[in-house]
Amino acid sequence: MSRTRWLGGPLALWGLRRRQITALLALAVASALSEGFGVAMFLPIFELVQHGRDGAALAAQSKVWRLLTDAYGALGLPVNLVVLLTTAFGLLLLRQVLGYLRVSYGAWLQERVVHHIRVQGFANLLTADLAYAQGLGVGRALNLLTLEAQRAGSAVSVGFTLVATLAVVAVYAVLLAQVSLGMTLLSGAVILLATQLMRGSMRRSKAYGEGVAEGNARFTSWLTERLHGLRLLKLSATEDREVGQAARLSAHIRDATVKVMRLIASVDLRIEPVVVLVTFGMTYAALEIFHFDLARVGLFLFVMVRLLPL
Repeated sequence: MSRTRWLGGPLALWGLRRRQITALLALAVASALSEGFGVAMFLPIFELVQHGRDGAALAAQSKVWRLLTDAYGALGLPVNLVVLLTTAFGLLLLRQVLGYLRVSYGAWLQERVVHHIRVQGFANLLTADLAYAQGLGVGRALNLLTLEAQRAGSAVSVGFTLVATLAVVAVYAVLLAQVSLGMTLLSGAVILLATQLMRGSMRRSKAYGEGVAEGNARFTSWLTERLHGLRLLKLSATEDREVGQAARLSAHIRDATVKVMRLIASVDLRIEPVVVLVTFGMTYAALEIFHFDLARVGLFLFVMVRLLPL
């Protein structure tokens, strides 16, 4: 089976097409490239300020500056502070526009997935075996077609965000490697270490999230059945018992949700000191080991803070 046909299976289940995913990937890559080059422009800006705004002297010493001088010369523009700042601003502004298009298109695809799951799920329920449909129950079916469908769309959206993040990481890695391969490898190792610190929290978050989803399913199923039999409940005078059951089911959801919120807070508590230590450590390494000037130190620190999992 070809890779293209293999990809078409899961996409069809979500109600998506390959060209839609391709368009989203193109927006993500274009946004990452514009951001990367916009940030990279700060290096020649800092160097120009640091060397008394003498672009000719910098071009004689640096291949990057010679490329900049030739590129701007072909456009009939001088290489000065105003031109470099305008270029950086234009690239970052383009990144904002492309980012807006990517987020908007991603949101549309997410809701398309939710819509497809709801409609196709209901259609499958109507054509399913009657015994299966009755065993599923009204409440659980309602939960699957509403809340869980929305969660599935959110999960797809997380995948889109991950693709955009990977595109940004790849662009920054390539650009920084042109400045210093050793410092880039060290930065990558530090980012991987920071990511590893979050793996346990991510596993617990998955478990807690499953608890919330299961609790919502049970509560929705129970509540739907009770609402359908509301007249019978009033006649049987079991209000206190049913209220107690509602409290127990709702308390399970409450406790699971609080665990998720506390886990998120604990991640912030651990990762922020790590970011500070990494900033200090990378500054020391850049100055004492790799002997960077302040322009390169500033560029690397900006990228590190941008990429660390905050």
